[in-house]
Amino acid sequence: MATLGTTAQLDSALRREFSGIGARPKPETKMTDVIAALATLGVTPAMDDGLLVLKQGDTIFNTGLALRNFANRAEFAHLFVTAADNPHDWTTAMKLDYIREHGADAWARKSNAPVLTPAVGVLDQNMSYADYQNLTRAERVAFIREFGADAVSRIHTKKRK
Repeated sequence: MATLGTTAQLDSALRREFSGIGARPKPETKMTDVIAALATLGVTPAMDDGLLVLKQGDTIFNTGLALRNFANRAEFAHLFVTAADNPHDWTTAMKLDYIREHGADAWARKSNAPVLTPAVGVLDQNMSYADYQNLTRAERVAFIREFGADAVSRIHTKKRK
């Protein structure tokens, strides 16, 4: 399902492009937030004959390079899964700071939650069974919507081989 405020085609194209460059939006990231962040840079995403196009004024960018640079910018790190999101790799000081700010219950939820890897190909119908198992529920729904149940069956047969 597309994020409110974007078309399903634009939402899917952005997610597919991020997948292609190895950037994984956090499960709670909405594509409208990504579009707003791009707008702060003066960049406008649009669909042109089924292709994602990024423009800044009259300039058209290489979409993959532009989105990779966008995802790697520190001010937009909150939109993407990074290696720093794994609480098991945090120092004791970082853990204590988190507990002070959010509480012990929030820490328990965070430390017991599955750890997302930063660069899973979210919408790759040729992904391995292990990569498919690492997807969140929302990512699996997006995968099924994009490629259908047959693609999931093909991935599950890879496990048996």
